[in-house]
Amino acid sequence: MIAFYETPIGKKAIKVMPQLMVDSMQAGQRWAMTVMPEVEQKVLAQMREEGLFESEEGPVESEEG
Repeated sequence: MIAFYETPIGKKAIKVMPQLMVDSMQAGQRWAMTVMPEVEQKVLAQMREEGLFESEEGPVESEEG
């Protein structure tokens, strides 16, 4: 592994990796924002089905505390 990072390609990888990670995280966040509304609706529907939500207002209060 060390030998790789001592090669020209390895040195280039070290140089570009931080920006590549930033770009990847930003792309992932943009994608998540596009799918989140649908995921949220599906999760809430399932929770209502299982009786974890009484209404659109919010979660059912726990009797345990």
